[in-house]
Amino acid sequence: MPVDAGAGIGLGTWPEWVAAILTGLAFLIAAVSLALEVSRRRKAQARLVYSETRHVRTVIKGAKFPALADGATVRFDGRTFAAGGSAPLDVQDKEGRDLFIAAEDQVIYTVAVCNVSDELVSKVNVRIYLDNDVAATGVIGIVPPHSETVAEFLAPLRSRFMVIGTCHEVVFRDAAGRWWLREEAEPIERVHEDPASFVWDFAPQEDQISIRVRAGRLWRRLRGRRPIP
Repeated sequence: MPVDAGAGIGLGTWPEWVAAILTGLAFLIAAVSLALEVSRRRKAQARLVYSETRHVRTVIKGAKFPALADGATVRFDGRTFAAGGSAPLDVQDKEGRDLFIAAEDQVIYTVAVCNVSDELVSKVNVRIYLDNDVAATGVIGIVPPHSETVAEFLAPLRSRFMVIGTCHEVVFRDAAGRWWLREEAEPIERVHEDPASFVWDFAPQEDQISIRVRAGRLWRRLRGRRPIP
């Protein structure tokens, strides 16, 4: 008698199907849990890096003001006396701080970048926004573990009401080489390394932009964010 090659092969019973589905769900849950744990570990240090506004004050044209006030140790003034900004004076105040004279109305914005993690962060870049435009920026560099760096930024004050719309953000690299962006008290955001984030005097040529950077800009644009972090 000929033997049917397909005899004994079936789709299985419902208990077998239930067991297979539960096994698949278990693998899926395990994969999702692992992905969430990896994401949590990657964000662990970045979550411990934040910035806060320490002081915002205005200086009118012709007024004298001290540099590195309000606890700042680093100063950024990207404008020259000829184009506006401030000029140093050969005199100090009672506390021994160098005095400057404002060549135009100024806003002085003091920001503290705090790192409460156990490892350093590097290439810390702070940007000051006035009326949604970048008004000042500066690369602080390294912030050691369990420390803070306070920086002072000078920007032209085009309107006395401009200070109301003042905010800042920080871009930095963690100890593992990953890049992050944080706008004041907002949650951290993973970003790609982009040369335009740190070059303000001139924009990089198109042929100098890598495919990886182009892909990162496209991905941010598709998510409704500005292409350059």
